[in-house]
Amino acid sequence: MTNRRSGENSGSPTMNDHENVEDIVQEYDALNNTLDMLDGCLDQLEHRNDSLFAKLEDLLQSSKETREELASAAESVREDLAQGDEDDVEKSKDGDEDVNQAGPHGTDVKHSKSHDKEGS
Repeated sequence: MTNRRSGENSGSPTMNDHENVEDIVQEYDALNNTLDMLDGCLDQLEHRNDSLFAKLEDLLQSSKETREELASAAESVREDLAQGDEDDVEKSKDGDEDVNQAGPHGTDVKHSKSHDKEGS
């Protein structure tokens, strides 16, 4: 018992064979169109991904530069504060630092230490 498809016994293609071929061609065309649409969608996704990646790189670079600027500014402020503390120490050693003393009627009067020493 052998399985024979239609048209095999006569050697010439039948109407069913032509319809099957046309159905297969239509399925391939539909599949091809679907693949083309998927390819287009993937291209768009790839473009968006590249764009987002570039924007993220820019954002990271900007963030890094901002952090470096803030660190530099903070270091500068620390140095200024340290220098100011050193200047205050030097002034107190020289005796030129102003001293607040209560004046008449509870007001503050500034006197220089050097003037206080001279008056003593």
